[in-house]
Amino acid sequence: LSNNSITAFLSLSDPDSTIPVLASQEIQRQLVTLPYVDSIYLYNPILDIVYCSDTGYQLDFEAASNMEMLRYLEDEEFISSYGFTPVPMDRNPETGTASTLAYFIFGQDRSSFSRCSAIIINVNMDIFTDSISSMKNLSYETASSFLLLDQDGGLLTGVVNTEIEKPAEWIPDALGQIPDVIPKSFYTGFGGNTYLVTGTDQNGYGWHLLSFVSTKAIFGDFLPLSLICLFIFTCVLI
Repeated sequence: LSNNSITAFLSLSDPDSTIPVLASQEIQRQLVTLPYVDSIYLYNPILDIVYCSDTGYQLDFEAASNMEMLRYLEDEEFISSYGFTPVPMDRNPETGTASTLAYFIFGQDRSSFSRCSAIIINVNMDIFTDSISSMKNLSYETASSFLLLDQDGGLLTGVVNTEIEKPAEWIPDALGQIPDVIPKSFYTGFGGNTYLVTGTDQNGYGWHLLSFVSTKAIFGDFLPLSLICLFIFTCVLI
């Protein structure tokens, strides 16, 4: 996204009819090759305008300020401390899961204007859920469910086993069982089931990926086999 037309849009000092069109065309070309990118926003602080790739519109900042991700452009503390960790957006009111993640790229012009130039890249959360679903399809742990939490333990998204009838209720119940300091593995029980929970935070963001596997699924095949072995062993002793 370092294309000349995009850079020109971000630093545009006078209204222009050509540069926004060229920047829009470049973004659309980029989106064709990035299937998980939902949209890209450009903010020019000099003219106080925002280009939105999902609508194709160029708007005054105030007219677009109701958009959740644009509020971060007015947060000086966020801008100064931002380390390119994606920010969850568009949370589901029932489950709390996010549908997109926003990455911010800020310009270096903070001192000259009340806001600095910015590129906002909104990535569809399917980039994670599709990967988890693929992992489930390749794994013997098909009865498992997954939750992805941010570095502070906040819910980002989840993939719930299809055998669970009410996933919207299962997710908050599962979250209620997670301790403040998350161990690598632990057992927990809720909804009439006991789960082995294993997790990892080995990633650049410090996020936690937790796998919930019902003990019924773990020991479902083991118990009958154990009984058969016990029966054979008893017969041998007799």
